[in-house]
Amino acid sequence: MTFLQTIFLPALAAAVIPLALHFLSRFRLPVVQFSSLEFLQRLQKRQSRRLQLRQIILLITRTLATAAIVLVFARPALQSAGAGAAASVEMAVLIDDAIASAVQTRDGALSRLCAENAAALFETMELGDNFTLVPLSQPAKFESASTGQDAIVKESLASLVPRCIPPKTAQAALTADTLLAKSPRTNREIIIISGFYDSYWDTFQWQPIKGTRVFLLPTGPEQLQNLAVDSVVLRSTILRQGQPVELEARLTNNDAKSVEKTLLSVYLAGERIAQASLDVPAKGRASQILTITSNTSGLLAGSLRIDDADAFPVDNRRYFTLFVPEKLNVLAVTTDSLTQSIVRAALTAGTADFVRLESTEAAKWETKSLAEFDVVLLAGVARVSEGAVERLAEFVERGGGLVLFPSLESDLAALGRGLWRRLGFSPATGMLATGGVGWGKIELTHPIFYGMFEPGAAPTPPNTRLAVKLAAGPNDEVVIPMADGNSFLIERQVGSGKALMFAAPLSPQAGDFIFSGIFAPLLFRSLAYAAAREYSPGQNWQTGAEYILILPLDRAHEAVLEGPEGERWILPPQSTPSGMRFEVKEVETPGIYNLRIDDKILARYAANLPPHRLRSTRSDITALAKRLGSAGILPESPQNLSKALAAARYGYELWKTIAAAFIGLLIAESIIARAKKSEK
Repeated sequence: MTFLQTIFLPALAAAVIPLALHFLSRFRLPVVQFSSLEFLQRLQKRQSRRLQLRQIILLITRTLATAAIVLVFARPALQSAGAGAAASVEMAVLIDDAIASAVQTRDGALSRLCAENAAALFETMELGDNFTLVPLSQPAKFESASTGQDAIVKESLASLVPRCIPPKTAQAALTADTLLAKSPRTNREIIIISGFYDSYWDTFQWQPIKGTRVFLLPTGPEQLQNLAVDSVVLRSTILRQGQPVELEARLTNNDAKSVEKTLLSVYLAGERIAQASLDVPAKGRASQILTITSNTSGLLAGSLRIDDADAFPVDNRRYFTLFVPEKLNVLAVTTDSLTQSIVRAALTAGTADFVRLESTEAAKWETKSLAEFDVVLLAGVARVSEGAVERLAEFVERGGGLVLFPSLESDLAALGRGLWRRLGFSPATGMLATGGVGWGKIELTHPIFYGMFEPGAAPTPPNTRLAVKLAAGPNDEVVIPMADGNSFLIERQVGSGKALMFAAPLSPQAGDFIFSGIFAPLLFRSLAYAAAREYSPGQNWQTGAEYILILPLDRAHEAVLEGPEGERWILPPQSTPSGMRFEVKEVETPGIYNLRIDDKILARYAANLPPHRLRSTRSDITALAKRLGSAGILPESPQNLSKALAAARYGYELWKTIAAAFIGLLIAESIIARAKKSEK
């Protein structure tokens, strides 16, 4: 047991007053002289015993009544982990304004419900207490207020809006610990207000500083209904104006009920260009292929939206970007006129209106600017100088494409030490001479082959008699294997670009590859795939993250980043060997971000929510409370919050019971005292 108002405890000394008065004014029977005293003596003994018993009961009653009235003011409680109500309170409220606070409930937005509970907590503060509001999305922007500063708290709560970034739980906990450690107040409390739907809470661990009471205040319903667009996958990577493009929409249903015929809509450049309906099973996933066609070229902004009224509308839309080139600019570097003719014939067969081909000899290309090209084709180049190796590697790292064909006279050792090593390819181990080897099993879902053949069909593989024995590294993908286990085509991601290496030279001596029906379309699609910049890792952003952008600029330009809601940020340039470097601070809002230099859009980025972490059910609050050192759990209702917080803070108070006992003692004392007077 503890006492919440210990200042009144010294008054318990007043309980000795009835005892002192009793001994000072003890009742004595008067002495009366009679001739015969035998009968009176017996009567006196009986009366004396009765009066003594009443006096003892009266003494006990008055003593208990005096002690009871003192205890009423001292407010005893059965349990308490704190210093008592007489001590002032330092309260830090960690309020969830991150992704999950955008949940919509029957009672309104979760962010508003959390704000109402925070306001109710402030109402429990008394004179001398201090209240600090710590937003989970931005703990550094906390706001403190003392009792009576209602305007500060109201303004802080009104400014809290859901931010589509993960909660910074660890940083918020550290902020609260720091604030409480510096506080001179004895009662220190941390209260976390959240829906606890985010899976971040499943692993959150924290040991508050000693002497701190931690409470959890779950807000919102136990269960959520949510259908989300998990991702939009571009199935067609070879994009051309006026040609169909396939997108795959992937949906997740977190509800225990299936969703039937939800409507999917694709928007490109602000216009809806495709629709489809989809059934999603309960607690399951589903995907849908949608075909769109762009009649314009350039950097295009798109999104996919589902029309579903659920608890979390933020993930009902997902953004993406497309780069539809007006032309495919190819620099073909060849060693002889035959190879040049083979390349030109393959790339002008049906694609002349799309491919802008510039051919050059191996002796002249090394000093040529690569800025105007999307992809470089090296066909039969025997060796590359150190300067050209570096320029070509930087071109690929910035997002350009590179396609390599060896020659029968290639200096494999020099290429292995130079260009191949700089790009990350393993050195070749020599030449293969076979009687004619075909291809092994090809994965036709690879972007180079996707949509190239009818369902169930497969290419007729050419025979290869001479080829370079390529060694595929751990970061390489074998696109086309040979039947004998060697590699015919290897792909490698290099920075933001791609490099493709063929094993067979473009020569009749190497086999019938250049005469096969697969050669021309495979060459074109390989070049287009290598140049496809929409697969650059930097094109897709996640909210809550920071990014470094490096653009292939020769001189410093101040860039402007435009947000989806009209925001503008000035990005100062930083010169690097790879180009101009720009730093993007924390991305907050889902949508399309445009990077402009001199009013020209150089890049577009699609920002979406991080990988889906929203749960359909609340995290295990009991388990979370144990991980936080047996934290208390408060009820959501603001009406009962004050009472529950007092009970959790101080335990069960006994003053009402003691007050009732005091009244009973007064009544008993009155009755006993009146009976005593009547007997006198």
